Amino acid sequence: MTAGAGCEQSLPDGTTLSGFECAWPARLRKILKNAFPSSEINLINLAHGGTTSSVLLGGSGLLFRSLGDLRIDIVILDTLVNDAAESKVWGPASTSPLSKKKLSP
Repeated sequence: MTAGAGCEQSLPDGTTLSGFECAWPARLRKILKNAFPSSEINLINLAHGGTTSSVLLGGSGLLFRSLGDLRIDIVILDTLVNDAAESKVWGPASTSPLSKKKLSP
């Protein structure tokens, strides 16, 4: 739910999150801001529905160049559901190119 479609959550203080405020990018930004209150948190959500790891890896060079001079501390990639749907595998076996690629630290 990167766009928050159909997302709604009631918080303990009585407020309700919905739409973009309820989506995981906004929640992650809030968690990071609470964990690192003196830091500047810039969260850029470049998600595109239906993107598989093979598409993402194929365009990763262009993706990072498009960010310009930004200093990136962390990149979160989540293509599990899209990869599984494409391969029709919903178990421990994976045909994901990302699962076969050794990532350097």
